[in-house]
Amino acid sequence: MSRTPHFVCFRWGTLYPAVYVERLYRSVCQWFPEPFEFHCFTDRPLELPSDVHQHELVLGQPFSGNWNKERVFSRGFLGLEPGTPIIVMDLDVLVTGDLGFLVNDLPDEPLVMAPDGYKRRQGKGHGSVFRVWAGAFPEVWEDLLAADYDALTRELGGEREQKWLDRYFPAGKVALYPAGHVVSYKYHCGSMGAKPLGKRAAHWGVTSAVWGQARVPDGARVVCFHGKPDMEDVADRRWGWWRWAPFVREFWLV
Repeated sequence: MSRTPHFVCFRWGTLYPAVYVERLYRSVCQWFPEPFEFHCFTDRPLELPSDVHQHELVLGQPFSGNWNKERVFSRGFLGLEPGTPIIVMDLDVLVTGDLGFLVNDLPDEPLVMAPDGYKRRQGKGHGSVFRVWAGAFPEVWEDLLAADYDALTRELGGEREQKWLDRYFPAGKVALYPAGHVVSYKYHCGSMGAKPLGKRAAHWGVTSAVWGQARVPDGARVVCFHGKPDMEDVADRRWGWWRWAPFVREFWLV
């Protein structure tokens, strides 16, 4: 079995510029201690370092948005030998430490996910960072191709691609990376200020977020910025009731 891991990210539309891909790539270069390959699936050619393999992502064929991340479960993905480690990382993550755990932790598990930080999802995995062996779970993609896309979208609602993975890998039946390695800016970094007069007032400064800073917890290797605010929103100042996170610029490499 090939042990050279393949990092994969997905980028489409205008939400994240090409620099997000380059930041992630350079972060892996700095923090991953072994040889690797890096791939970006994108809906348009990007100006990226030559070592980044770009693959055309045609939106709507058959799916758009985050559904496309499920492609990593397809048979023959990237022509990789079965069992090759594939590491999927979202673009809205900040690398803050050694990434060797992504391959070396739980090496006999065909799928390992970041633990979800949301209280209602305790014990479930989060699709922002996960490792899967090539060819291990082809039914995840094949069942999606066979489904009624419109009906499935109505049924699952928001974060539908995450809920699709939950069907196959529910709480208690999915291997998770150790708590504290992959963390959430919202849940683990002391980022949220109090909102004594509600969200509107907090947006204008009636919030304890005007004092203090968000901080990376000890031992954290990846910080996820799911939803809003994005990294650039808090890199230099607070954003609404979310505290300033000066560590963003400390770990940005581009």
